Amino acid sequence: WDVGVPMLALGSDAELAELATTELAQPTAGSAQLALADRWLELAEQRKTDAKPLRRHALDWYLRASHKLEGLPQRKALTKVADAEKWVSKDATYTTSPLNSEDDRRYPPLPSLLTESEKYHDIDSKFAMHLTGVNAYVTVDLKREVPISRLLIYNRTSTPHRARGMIVYVSSSPQHRGEAIWRAPDGAEQWDVRLPKLAVGRFVTIAFDPTRTDDAIFHLRKVKIYGVE
Repeated sequence: WDVGVPMLALGSDAELAELATTELAQPTAGSAQLALADRWLELAEQRKTDAKPLRRHALDWYLRASHKLEGLPQRKALTKVADAEKWVSKDATYTTSPLNSEDDRRYPPLPSLLTESEKYHDIDSKFAMHLTGVNAYVTVDLKREVPISRLLIYNRTSTPHRARGMIVYVSSSPQHRGEAIWRAPDGAEQWDVRLPKLAVGRFVTIAFDPTRTDDAIFHLRKVKIYGVE
């Protein structure tokens, strides 16, 4: 869309050109972003053959607008996104950084990190993976490119401070982490993260904060990734 919108603004399709021109003006007010999202969605409903990409683009603007709005307008924007969301990591797989310590090997990564299962390692709290070192990470393979809208990350309930500063990246290649889309501001028991815009990718990497040298142990209970269709 970053490449396509300027081209649409110069095209012969009057409706698309008008919407693209409005978008190129980079509306920043939540009300203007919400209005733009509504117009993209209306166009998606009119043009059945192009409905899917147009609807996704509208949802991107609803997501952006939701961070600027309050009250009923915000609820409207969030409802549009939530109605289109699916739990896209439910059938995904994941890999981790090397198991460096005895504890890493004693508590190997479990499928329950991504599934509905509640089977965890349980010492003084529940966790599905245990990784040691400042370079610790988990990479989730969604199996296809997805427009990601939301992250639900459940921390180990004891020593939650260890996850403070962890970074989430999205990429289309397993060889590169790609764009950083979120950083944990604290060591909470869980985070429900609405992204500021759709992040398209297949691989989601959650990494320990490499700048930290204290208590470099990374353990999470569950990760749920949501995307729009």
